Parts: sequence; structure tokens; C-alpha cells
Amino acid sequence: MRTIDDYALVDSWPCPTERDLKKGGSGGPRRADFLLDRTGTIAYLFPVSSDRLRSSDRLPAGPDNPQTQHHTQPGEGTMRRLLSILTLAALATSGAWAHSPEGEFLFAVQFPDANVPTVDGDLSDWEVVPQIPYEYGNDMYSDSAFGSGNRGEIDVSDLSVRQIVGWNDNNNRLYVMAEVFDNVHNSDREDPGQFWTDDAWEIYLAPTHPDDVTGGPHSAGGGGITKQSFNFAMPPVGGNWGQNLPDFEWRVDPFNDDTWKMVYTFTGEEFGESTYYYEMWIQPLDFIPDDGDREAAEETDLFEGQVIAMSWTFGDFDEPGTNYQGFWSVSPESCCQATNDMVMSEADDSIDWGTQMRSAVEGDSWGRIKSQFVE
Repeated sequence: MRTIDDYALVDSWPCPTERDLKKGGSGGPRRADFLLDRTGTIAYLFPVSSDRLRSSDRLPAGPDNPQTQHHTQPGEGTMRRLLSILTLAALATSGAWAHSPEGEFLFAVQFPDANVPTVDGDLSDWEVVPQIPYEYGNDMYSDSAFGSGNRGEIDVSDLSVRQIVGWNDNNNRLYVMAEVFDNVHNSDREDPGQFWTDDAWEIYLAPTHPDDVTGGPHSAGGGGITKQSFNFAMPPVGGNWGQNLPDFEWRVDPFNDDTWKMVYTFTGEEFGESTYYYEMWIQPLDFIPDDGDREAAEETDLFEGQVIAMSWTFGDFDEPGTNYQGFWSVSPESCCQATNDMVMSEADDSIDWGTQMRSAVEGDSWGRIKSQFVE
């Protein structure tokens, strides 16, 4: 089990900003934190500038995209305590974490019991969450499968994405939202089971953070299963949502509300230029036996400071029967792996939960959506 406490702050001093470094300047009085991990590895921790999530990288706001018009800015306490994404430029590395990108941490916002999102495809529950350090926008994704593998190369006129992950200490659930603007939303696969030939949202999760950089196996045969996948291509084709591995019945049934629930909505053209809104909760599992015995599966007990392995990808097709327009992942290892380090953050006192807008999807909207799933 990994925790953020594997690193301890021991000193700090002024340092250049990320933008200054790119320009070759010396920078202003920014902080760099000097870290010493438990193995003796020395590292430097640079807080990423708020320019990393500049408004131009956000999804286009407008009457067809109302959920992008409200953005909450971070308080100093959030920036100082969580330091956004932690970019660790190590002088020496131990390799103990065995994950990628090395030294980078992502953060899951902690939802109080009274404020956990209602999973209904309306993302207004999430508007109270600050962009920094919790939101991951276009500059966090690279295409290692069909592109250069460099982050920040999404053409926002073609695709624009953002995602936030949250968690709750009482029910041990992860909460996830994603917002995807696409100039052409594609869902026309001939084989309903081949979700990867359509626009897709894919999540890979390994709560025990195994040393295996991939997150471990997500199918039977390896002495137990430590990784779970959640792959969705919406709207469903022939009643098929996508692919969830391991594919035991209790994991793939979209209506049993056992270990996950996902709801989506959209604005714009269903199969044209549109914005899709995805929302889900996940009950993570530390271990699933090879025989798929649900009673023997071990549910994860989430706690503050815990580091799990979690990655996600947005697959983009514009033309049916062609190659990917883009396969955009937070993981530099591309497909089907849980390689990123995700921290279960402490309670964030900079968030005014009293201002949270509670979502409520109209009944006929959910009825319309659900009818597509049971063709």
C-alpha cells in the first residue's frame, strides 16, 4: 500500500516558474520544495503555475455548454498543501514506486458525506471543486499509441476534455466526472462488443498500487485480479455499453449498482458536434479471485494520503472504419494500464461546500437515456 507520506518536506527556497524555465528566465520568488523520501532519494517538488489550466484550454463555453461557465479558483491553502500535480525532478531514483510518469501525483478531492455527487450526468455537483489541483484538462494528455507521445497536443477544435476524480472516506467510493467536447461524436460500430472502434472513455484502476507498472492483471489466470477497467462507448450499440474487465456478470451489469454506476448526458448533436457529460461512482476492489466469486472479492478501504494507481483515456474517432483521430491518455504508457499515482486528498478547507449546487436531471431525460441501454 502506498501513501503520500513516503515523501517528507525538509526545506524550500525560491525557484523559477515553469513558464520562466521555458523562456530561459530566472523567474520570480516562487517556491520549490526539497523532498527526501524514506529511501534516501532527494527530489525537488515544483508547484505548477495556475497558467497550466488557463481558460483557453477549457471546454468552449456557451449556450450549448452551460456546465463550463462556472469555475472555482483554488485557495492558497489548497495550493500550498496539495501543490497541484507534483512534478518530482529526482537527483537519484529508487524505482520503488514503479509507476509512470515517475514522480507525478494526481489528486482526488475528498467529498464530505453530505456533498457526495448525485450520479445523474448533471455535473453541477462538481462546480464547487477548484480547478487546481483537482481538474485535469487538455494539457495533461498525450497520444502514445498513434501520436508523438507528448502532452499538450490536443487540437481543441477537434476535441477538448477535462476530468475530476473524487472520493469519500465513509463509503469508500471513488467519484469521477468527465466532460468531452467533440466536433464529431462517433458511435456506429458494427460489432457491439468492439467499443474501441468508437469514441470511448476508459478508466483503469489498481487500488493496491502493485509494483507492476501496468497495474497488474485485469483478467483471470494470474493468481488473482488486482486491476479493474471501465470502458464506455456511448450511446450503447445493441445494448452494449463497452467493456469492463474482469468481465464477470456482477461487474458488467450496468443496472445492478453493485460496484459502479455510470450515467451520461449530452448537449448538441448526438452524433455530431456535441459535449458529452459522464459521471460515475466506483467501489474499488483490492482483489478479485480468478473464479470471480463476488463474496470473496476484497473491497478497498480508502483513506487520506493513500496512493492508488489510476489512469484514463479518451478515444476519438471522426470517420467510421478509420484509425483513431486521437487516443488521449494521462498515462504515457497509453492503452489499458493503471500507471498514474492518484492521491486520496485530505479534507480541503478552502472549498465552501455550502455553495455546492445539487444536480437534478429531469425524470424524462433519464428515462430517455435508460431506454437506449435496453434495446
